[in-house]
Amino acid sequence: MAIIDNLLVQIWIGSLVAMVILGVIISVWAAWRTISRQRSQLLAVNTELDLRITDLSTEINLRQQAQRELAEQAAALARADEMQRSRQRIVSAQESLRKEIAQQLHGSVQNRLIFLVLRLKQLEATAEPEGVASELTDLREKFEELLEQEIRSIVHQLHPYILRRGFVPALQSLGDQIESVISIEMDLDQELVRKERADRSLIPEQAKLAAYRIAEEALTNVLKHANASKVSVRLETPFGGWFRLTVQDDGQGFAVEESLEGMGIVGMRDYAEAIGGECVILGSPGKGTLVTATLPLVILEKEFPETVLLSE
Repeated sequence: MAIIDNLLVQIWIGSLVAMVILGVIISVWAAWRTISRQRSQLLAVNTELDLRITDLSTEINLRQQAQRELAEQAAALARADEMQRSRQRIVSAQESLRKEIAQQLHGSVQNRLIFLVLRLKQLEATAEPEGVASELTDLREKFEELLEQEIRSIVHQLHPYILRRGFVPALQSLGDQIESVISIEMDLDQELVRKERADRSLIPEQAKLAAYRIAEEALTNVLKHANASKVSVRLETPFGGWFRLTVQDDGQGFAVEESLEGMGIVGMRDYAEAIGGECVILGSPGKGTLVTATLPLVILEKEFPETVLLSE
């Protein structure tokens, strides 16, 4: 009986040990499963954090690049604005000087010449002998020719007072001046002609002056350099708020990129860009030249504090 009891005790103890071992194994396995699951979760979190860090780094780089681009654009706009203002100052200074010289010629010089002509007429009437009177007459006629053909022409070139009548009459006057030398064809937008005739302030004074100087320079270049047989001038309004002046010849042409310092190219561009427009010169050897100026019909006066007004 004692043997059976001992055997039962051993079996119970063995079962208890087996249960403990099994419990330990189950606990270890459960712990391993938990650790594995947490490790997987940590790996997933780590991967997500890496992705987020990468995305954040990319976003920061993009924002920094965008900020640099904005800063460069702002600097470029500032340079462009300063360049435009520099052009405005240059154009304004040129026109101020031209007007001052024109006023001096028109005033003191021309008036003195008129006085001399009148004085010569008086001397003619009383001069003796006849040879002296003839010489005085010849001298007076030369003074009158100088007054009519030279002084007034120079005054007009220095400061085109004809623009007070409007840009169209001024442009037609330029055409009249060269039609005896070269065949010229004018194509003028009749709606624009009608509107300017009714309202002379339709085209701002700065735009009138810029367009006139560009047309003047382009036509002068045709006469001096183009060796052309004809030239065409077109004035149109391609879209609202702008007008376009085109001067085209059939002459020998030239390489524009090689002639930036000559033929008034820089000056024409300066006149256009100073008021927010543009002047494009196209040409190639043997194919003539095309000058196209696109200029605004509306200019903010506050942007041009130094502009010389034609009405002054």
